[in-house]
Amino acid sequence: MSIASWSPELQTEFLPPLRQCPTDDRLARMNEIQHFTDKEDRPTETTPLHVVLVRPEIPHNTGAIGRTCVALGCDLALVRPLGFALSDEYIRRAGLDYWQHLPLAVYDSWDDFLSLASPGRMHFLSTRGGRSLYETTFEPGDTLVFGRESSGLPEPFYERYRDSLVRIPMPGPHARSLNLANAASIALYEAYRSISSRSNSL
Repeated sequence: MSIASWSPELQTEFLPPLRQCPTDDRLARMNEIQHFTDKEDRPTETTPLHVVLVRPEIPHNTGAIGRTCVALGCDLALVRPLGFALSDEYIRRAGLDYWQHLPLAVYDSWDDFLSLASPGRMHFLSTRGGRSLYETTFEPGDTLVFGRESSGLPEPFYERYRDSLVRIPMPGPHARSLNLANAASIALYEAYRSISSRSNSL
């Protein structure tokens, strides 16, 4: 049950530059870190939304989603297995220099996430959702959960969280799904709009 969460200082201490990092050996050492060492990187109760990617496969998408999280002040959790190494240059390339400001946690399994993060209300984004994103009411502290690029959420989730499945409308006749990073951006900003419009803070 490991969770890797790090500040820019820890990245500098534990990770060499990306081009010099051919293996995950140093990342394995980081998995022994059990806490946020920089108070500014610690998710707090004032973080408006939380984002979880379950078994993501494509580093570009994760990097882009991380950048969106930084823009909105959200934290990001990744649930293993991952389809890439966290040292992957494509993550950093998509996240640009924003990645160092991202409060990030990595969990070995969904059960670990539930146990360690103790999330509140969760919304599961899926093409199988019975409720539209635009019919959903979001509250501060809600968690938005996204599945993997190739197959979506793990199959048991569709029954277990049936009442919490949310879909992004796709009225076009030929679309099966949206790119994960695009879907996350759409959902996160709609959730932000929903919360902010009620507090008149847009």
